[in-house]
Amino acid sequence: MIDPSGRHGGHLLDFLIEKHMQRGEIVYTDFLETGQSPEGWSGPFPDLIAKRDSSYLAICIESFTDQVGEDYISKWKSILNNPKTTLQIIVRNRKSCDFVKQAAALHNIPLECKIIIKKAHSKRNRYNGLFNMRSILRILFLFLVVSFIVVMLK
Repeated sequence: MIDPSGRHGGHLLDFLIEKHMQRGEIVYTDFLETGQSPEGWSGPFPDLIAKRDSSYLAICIESFTDQVGEDYISKWKSILNNPKTTLQIIVRNRKSCDFVKQAAALHNIPLECKIIIKKAHSKRNRYNGLFNMRSILRILFLFLVVSFIVVMLK
């Protein structure tokens, strides 16, 4: 599971929720206020479940620095025990995706591994360069020219 505060992928979860809701899918997650699971759902609850028509897409956001442990394998198998459910594992890098694919192949688990790279967006970065030294000098020069014209016209 991930932390909704954003420390461990909360922004990614927000992105995925919005993406699936825009597609017209019903979204189930512990991080929405409703916090409900689909009717008849059994076993562990993934980070997000998207329902379209009568099928479910279970999405788990994971990070691996090592091999995939047995607890993940049993969780994925339990999730797939739900009828008409496919499993998608979201990771942040190629190495983690390779771990997931190897574990899935070894344990015969049908899943899709998707890499979504974290983008650094912050308000500070967004406005970085807006007021660099060159811009400040241009504004100062423009102010001096306008002031000079106003003084000369008096």
